[in-house]
Amino acid sequence: MNRAALLARRTGQTYCGNRGSTLARPPNEISLPTAQGIVVTQNAGDAPTRAVRDTSADASVVPQALSLAILAVIADLWLEQHAGVSSSHTGSLATIITAIGLGPAVLEQLLKKRERSEIVVWIRKMLRAVLKTEIVAALWAIGLVVMLTRSSVEVVGGSPEDSGTVAVTPAAASAGTPISFGPKLEPARFTWMATNPFGRRYTVDVPGYVSASFVLFPIAGLRITLGKDLQPSPSVLFRPDPVVLSYLKSGGSRIRISVRHGAGLDSIAGGRGAQSFLLGNAHVIPSEMLQDWLLELGGVINEGSAETLLAWKHPLNLRIPSPFVPGTSLVAEVFSQGGNRVGLADVVLHTERLVDVEIPGGGERQP
Repeated sequence: MNRAALLARRTGQTYCGNRGSTLARPPNEISLPTAQGIVVTQNAGDAPTRAVRDTSADASVVPQALSLAILAVIADLWLEQHAGVSSSHTGSLATIITAIGLGPAVLEQLLKKRERSEIVVWIRKMLRAVLKTEIVAALWAIGLVVMLTRSSVEVVGGSPEDSGTVAVTPAAASAGTPISFGPKLEPARFTWMATNPFGRRYTVDVPGYVSASFVLFPIAGLRITLGKDLQPSPSVLFRPDPVVLSYLKSGGSRIRISVRHGAGLDSIAGGRGAQSFLLGNAHVIPSEMLQDWLLELGGVINEGSAETLLAWKHPLNLRIPSPFVPGTSLVAEVFSQGGNRVGLADVVLHTERLVDVEIPGGGERQP
């Protein structure tokens, strides 16, 4: 065997006799992959002559795994904020960490070396199948779409004593199902609310507060504090003094409540009876207010003062077209049976939850 033929045999090539050239691979040469990612090239019936590493088997999945882990953390934070669900609540995160920590030790005790190697190979194949760049990119795309089109609204009372119901509806839509909030600053949470990257407007309705609209943006969501972001809707208690009450005891007398618009008055409510009149949300009369009333009556409880206090303490709730807002100017007029005005009071509402207004008597006057 000449020198060229010997060299060709050592390098796994085929020597072509007289032409003094070699071929890249003889027809009977085959390639065999191994578990370690090595491709062994050999001639049929001959011993392996060369080994080439399969670089595709060494492709790292660390970047994809890191990207997926970041997505999982972001998704967990988003779900806790906007859906009220978190892996820390369900225990899934702790379960995964425990499995990762104890799994290898358990396998080492239960399985033989060859079985462990087979499991490792299977896990690698599964990871490469799952952590493909296309799959990770698709998961990121789905996550971003959800995070940019869904958000949440949280409504909390202004004090630990606040409680009630709240409804959050898209602007110009009918009222939605109310959710309770409080006490002890327990919020009402509306989850999976539809929005978009530029925000969507919602109307928030809470009894006792002035309705308002807010723009709900994705990611950050919306948190509303009563008394700060929503102004209280004032309620007004009109109290006829003892003289005016005496007129209201007779049949035909009445009270008229109007809203002042410039020089004009628009009637919004009216009633009859020898008692006080409440416009707005019902309220429990505070004990401090009862003490002030008693002082107005001379500080002594007798038959007359007791009757007046009972009339003031149990008001007639008059229905109004819409909740009052701060700045509203109201006028209360009491008319006798003959149609003469026997009592007059006016007030401009501010942010007090319950406004106490006395209607003093001034004798009969033509309206």
